[in-house]
Amino acid sequence: PAEIVPLPGQPGEHVTYDELLAWEQDRTRKFKKVVAGSVVELDVQELLNGVELAVERGSGRAARDKQTLDERTGITHRRFARVFISYSHKDERLLDELKTHLSPLRRQRIIQTWNDRDIEAGEDWREKINENLERADIIILLVSARFIASDYCYKKEMKRALARHRKQEARVVPIIVRDANWKAIKELKGLEALPKDGKPMMNQTNRDTAWREVSESIQKIIEGMRADDPFKRRGS
Repeated sequence: PAEIVPLPGQPGEHVTYDELLAWEQDRTRKFKKVVAGSVVELDVQELLNGVELAVERGSGRAARDKQTLDERTGITHRRFARVFISYSHKDERLLDELKTHLSPLRRQRIIQTWNDRDIEAGEDWREKINENLERADIIILLVSARFIASDYCYKKEMKRALARHRKQEARVVPIIVRDANWKAIKELKGLEALPKDGKPMMNQTNRDTAWREVSESIQKIIEGMRADDPFKRRGS
């Protein structure tokens, strides 16, 4: 048997884990592969980091030894949870606050966050957003009047996020960052909003405390998800 890594957006297509490790050891960032009759370029780090962080794996013999040890001891190897953040660019300051308060979870390799500011120059921004939205385990919506007014946030990202939520493919977490009539949005009904009781972040007496509670809630959600899906490397 061989450990395989599925290709995002390419049902039924994959590369082997050992092949990706070999490319990484060779310090090759991207390589080409024929998929469905077309030549596509694949990002080595992006595929590997989708199943485990670079610091969690070695290369060559070291990685194989680590795999053998895991099988012998029965230790479950878990990957981080992918967190996609949807927001209005006019609320970018609040995005920065959220990312700061999620940093303990990132440092402990519990999560990896992504937002459109992570798109590199020359990349197709629509393609990268769609790709990361489809791969996310948790999708955070930074809800404000500006978010609701944004056609892309509302019609594209939120609609797709809720569709994946209904199929239990991902978990949607609304964070109310500014006062807005968000309860009028029927699609958000039934979702537990953060901070507590859906009180807008900008209305909090102590924002640091409110953000800490948000971070703790995200951690609890991941722990609950791991009880059903341990984010195992194999087949992730």
